[in-house]
Amino acid sequence: MEDVQQGLKLIEDNRIKFGIAKNQLAMLGFSGGGHLAAAGAVYGPRRPDCLLLGYPGIVHSKLRALECSDIIERVDANTPPCFLFSTAEDEVTPPEHVLTFASALAKNGVKMEVHIFTQGAHGLSLGTKLTADMNPEFINERFAQWVPLSLQWLKELWKCSLIS
Repeated sequence: MEDVQQGLKLIEDNRIKFGIAKNQLAMLGFSGGGHLAAAGAVYGPRRPDCLLLGYPGIVHSKLRALECSDIIERVDANTPPCFLFSTAEDEVTPPEHVLTFASALAKNGVKMEVHIFTQGAHGLSLGTKLTADMNPEFINERFAQWVPLSLQWLKELWKCSLIS
C-alpha cells in the first residue's frame, strides 16, 4: 500500500515529464495486483483517475494478496471509474470478485464497465500468443478483446483519442 501511494505521488509530481494528462492516470492490475490496485484506490489519500482490473482478488479469501480491511466496504462515490474483466471459469478468483465489486460501485454511482468472458483459466494476461508462454491454455481470442474494449472505454471516459 505504501508503494502504491509512493508510486502515485511520483507520477503526480511528474505528470508533465511523463506525458500523462491531468485526470488521465489509469492503474492496471491483474489478480493479486488487481487487489492491490483496488485497495490503493479506495484506501489511499492518492487515487488513480481510473482502474482497469483483470480477474482481481477483491472478496475476502485465503488467496488474498494483501491484508487490509474490506475493499467492498470502502467503495464510495470517490472511487475511480473501473473497467473490470474476468472469466466464468476462473477458479482462483471466480467472477464473484468482479461482480461483488461492480455491485458496490453501482450502489455508489461509480462509472464502470464489466466483462465476464465465458471461457478461460486464471492468469490469461492479454490472452494472446505473446503472453501465453507457449501454453495454448493461455491463448483466448475472445478474452483478448478486453484490450480493445478497455481502450474504447478509456476514450469514452476521457473524451479523447488514444494511441491504439
